[in-house]
Amino acid sequence: MNYRAPFPSVPQRTGRGAIWLITLLTFLGVIKPVASQQSFPALEEGRPIERELAGGETHAFQVTLAAGQYLRVVVDQRGIDVALRIFGADGQKMVEMDSPNATQGPEAISVVAEQPGSYRVEISSLNKGALAGRYEAKVAALRPATEQDRKWIAAQSAYNEGQGLRRRGDAESWRKSIESYHEAIRNWQAAGDRLMEAHALYCIGSAWKLLGQPQKALECFSQALQLQRPEDGWREEANTLYLMGLVYINDLNDSRQALERSERALSMQQAMSDDWAEALTLGNMGLAYLMLGEARKSLEYYQKPLTVWRKTGYRSREALILHNTGRAYEDLGAYQRAMGHYLGALALYRASQNRGGEAEELNSIGFVNRLLGEWKKALEYYSQALLLWRATGDSRREAITLSNIGIAYASLNETEKALENYQQALKLHREAGNLRSEAVTLEMIGELHAAALQLRKRLLDIGDLEVQNRLRVGVLFL
Repeated sequence: MNYRAPFPSVPQRTGRGAIWLITLLTFLGVIKPVASQQSFPALEEGRPIERELAGGETHAFQVTLAAGQYLRVVVDQRGIDVALRIFGADGQKMVEMDSPNATQGPEAISVVAEQPGSYRVEISSLNKGALAGRYEAKVAALRPATEQDRKWIAAQSAYNEGQGLRRRGDAESWRKSIESYHEAIRNWQAAGDRLMEAHALYCIGSAWKLLGQPQKALECFSQALQLQRPEDGWREEANTLYLMGLVYINDLNDSRQALERSERALSMQQAMSDDWAEALTLGNMGLAYLMLGEARKSLEYYQKPLTVWRKTGYRSREALILHNTGRAYEDLGAYQRAMGHYLGALALYRASQNRGGEAEELNSIGFVNRLLGEWKKALEYYSQALLLWRATGDSRREAITLSNIGIAYASLNETEKALENYQQALKLHREAGNLRSEAVTLEMIGELHAAALQLRKRLLDIGDLEVQNRLRVGVLFL
């Protein structure tokens, strides 16, 4: 029998084909590349890790898990707000958690291992401008998953669903988010976790606030206050009081109630040396005093927040403080100083391409020019603001600016243009169901009508027929 040896090049050709096939399958996603086994410090049960974290930084740790094992990590925030993420043994993100407890108190996150291996835990500051703070990370639970543990995982899933819905920014999603948060609460109650139940109540309160239901928001924050544990000290309580103060100042215009909650929160924040939280609360207190007509006192509360936001590069917060400082100077009759602060805020908003903030400052600068009797300059700024409100879709502020334009034209005796802008504002107020603003706009139209009738009467008395004919259209507008 004649035996022929294989060509020596065949095995080489076969090898190249195999490599080519593996490369193709990997490219097509049939074969997944093995995640790089980068080494991170171990996070172990019974051995907490305390570290400093700067704004925008991420720290990573690894935990070795067996299949079916339950892991809960708790990170105690001490002056910096963090978000948590856990990545599986395959390197894919499994879950992320970020509770609305700001810069103080515990963040918790849990997984059940689907396969054995090394799991990565990331602790991140999502705000590059945040002041540096500290945290303590620990493994709070490491065991075979129980039914109660799976309830915790189910709550976490519902909570994250609610977070996603709330971030969509529309009323229907906000209402659906409340349903998800309630599902999370039911599961955290079954798991016996009162703190996470309180965190879900924060989120429900925030959703009600967005939906224009401030009393329901306050009810949620009050319930959260009752759930907080003595061992948590002031930290969770301070944040809850701060949130309640926000509702009173921004939604209910109740400055005294806002000050009462804010003062309690402030004393706790100062005791914790939490400059970030303190700056937020001081800014709210300054606004509350401004709304009470105590403009000079409000200025005292803006100094530290302005320093903190400039130090951290938090431009939107800096712009807000500059705006409110401008309002205080405006109330004190220091119009040029008010203008300077509004212009400073305008520059910051333009640099960050915040069109809503830019429009707010343009409207405010227009208003100061109006107070100075510079009606044409006022119109220039109002007109710029109007274009931006329309671009952002903010019909409420668009209507306010249209009314301001109407006032400017009325002051310049351009009756028809004043009426045109008032009527556009009136239409928007009616579409929004804003009865108070509708009534104010009708009053301005009435004043314009009365002024026109009065002028016509005077002209008839002096017999100036040419001027009468020119004004006729403007007089007979109702």
